[in-house]
Amino acid sequence: MCAIWKPWRVSSPWLSPLDVERLRAHLLEEGTLADVAILSLLAYAGLLPRELMQLTWSDIGDGELLVRKHGPGHVNGARPERRVPLMAPAADDLREWRRVCGDEDATGAVFPGRESPFWAPGEWAAWGREVFRPAVEACGLEIKRPHDLRQTFCTLRLHEGTSPRLVAKQIGCKPAEIRGFYGYLVEHLKVWDPIDAGDFVRHARLYAAPQSARTAAEPIK
Repeated sequence: MCAIWKPWRVSSPWLSPLDVERLRAHLLEEGTLADVAILSLLAYAGLLPRELMQLTWSDIGDGELLVRKHGPGHVNGARPERRVPLMAPAADDLREWRRVCGDEDATGAVFPGRESPFWAPGEWAAWGREVFRPAVEACGLEIKRPHDLRQTFCTLRLHEGTSPRLVAKQIGCKPAEIRGFYGYLVEHLKVWDPIDAGDFVRHARLYAAPQSARTAAEPIK
């Protein structure tokens, strides 16, 4: 395996991009493109489930997501909360999901509920039970909750050389939480060169793909 995997193997106890991509490959076969896009946003944009369920197409910009905080006291029920960089592999999955939705000018919910524009109470739990958990078990992984996938985003951003303060801003928490939770990782990364997170994920995606897809993606020599 190429050297790009080495820092992750040394420093991270969470799902590596390779593990995430194994889940993604399983969902491509057993799930839907919506499931694939949901997985990508959880792992590569660090969204919380409630943020993902409220995401609209108008919140998706060129290379970033606008994450809004909903609640009383805000204009129109929502206010801009933070901007999150959108890694290219996640953007690819969103673009493919939007293509199959059939309306590339839509501004509504990215992931509509079964019978309403947004997910109803209980639908997220059902997704975890009916889609996420079977995929995790099929891939032999140990992650317990979709929520835990945001650790992959944080770890990737730190591997890129992003400061703990900026990572905290991007996921909507306090810098002290990042320093406390990932302090050991920051120390490890002082001896490693920064990576490009998008390229890192693309390598993992190619490696996790079935052999037939891998062969088709390789350049002809």
